[in-house]
Amino acid sequence: MPNYSLNFSKGSSTIIAQYYNFIRLGKKGYGEIIQNMLKNARYLSKKLEESGRFEVINNDTMFPLVTARLKDVGFDVFQLSEKLREKGWIVPAYTLPADAEDIAVIRMVIKESFGRDMVDMLFKDIVDTCIRLKQLAIKKEEVKERENPSLLY
Repeated sequence: MPNYSLNFSKGSSTIIAQYYNFIRLGKKGYGEIIQNMLKNARYLSKKLEESGRFEVINNDTMFPLVTARLKDVGFDVFQLSEKLREKGWIVPAYTLPADAEDIAVIRMVIKESFGRDMVDMLFKDIVDTCIRLKQLAIKKEEVKERENPSLLY
């Protein structure tokens, strides 16, 4: 190429800031930050699996990311995501690409500023929301049965 240019839809300030941090912290310091993010992601994965409601998809990951699907609990990840948003959490839910589109997951990215206390808060809100959604699902089923008694037989 006779010339070289960078074209991005966003400014480069985040890249420059990350480069600055890498220079300032060094490989060791930056590595410690990454290891802490990974520990928090693994901690959240473990807590989700121990709850009995989730199957973590990426258990042994090299990224500070948790992807999980719900076990058969009477509601779906889209409802969970919507209710978590009401509590201030942005936890995206989506289906996987072709040949796995029947699998719906939630995804949580663990950032540098997301400490163990925040992981515990998120997990508590996830569990509380699951309990609430399960209760709503049971109430809807009871209403359905009352409206159509033939479903009981």
